[in-house]
Amino acid sequence: MRPEFVQITSELEKHDAWFRDVLSQKTTLPTEMESWSVTRDVAEKLYELALKYTPKHIVEVGTSLGYSTIWLAEASREYGGFVDTLENEASKILKAQETFDRLGYKNVQIHFGDAIEILKNWSSPVDFVFLDARKREYVRQVQLLEPYLTKNASIIADDVTEWRRKLDEFFAYLGSGNYTYEILELGHGLLVAQKVEKVR
Repeated sequence: MRPEFVQITSELEKHDAWFRDVLSQKTTLPTEMESWSVTRDVAEKLYELALKYTPKHIVEVGTSLGYSTIWLAEASREYGGFVDTLENEASKILKAQETFDRLGYKNVQIHFGDAIEILKNWSSPVDFVFLDARKREYVRQVQLLEPYLTKNASIIADDVTEWRRKLDEFFAYLGSGNYTYEILELGHGLLVAQKVEKVR
């Protein structure tokens, strides 16, 4: 991996560790200081999956400070993929964009606003989705993107074990026959699903 990528991932990981330590002390921080990054093993799996499936168009819901985004972007730059990432906190977008600029990414675009409202107006093909924001909205986000999912598209969702109680509708929807999925013991539970083409 590029030295600058290694450097920046290290910086973001140190910030996340600091953030979680402060959080454990019940200290309130400004929104732009909140990180909520995926764990390193989840980030590496995202990178691995992107290289495996080489999706041309990736949609990420939940940019935060851009840690998971840069793993997807770093992989997709190797084969010409593009990442659209959605975030509703303006202060976080500024931090994330600074990181993307430092890494020289031309294959990332941040969309500012409520994810549901953005996805209601979606109109482009999507090969790979990464969900890591409001858990109860996972199912609605997939439903909105479904008309644009390409054949064998991948849906990856973080925190599905830790927040299982909020995901009943999501799991019911995935179990309807349109998807196959597995849950990996990475982070707080990483779901990896693929769209199934039904035989007519």
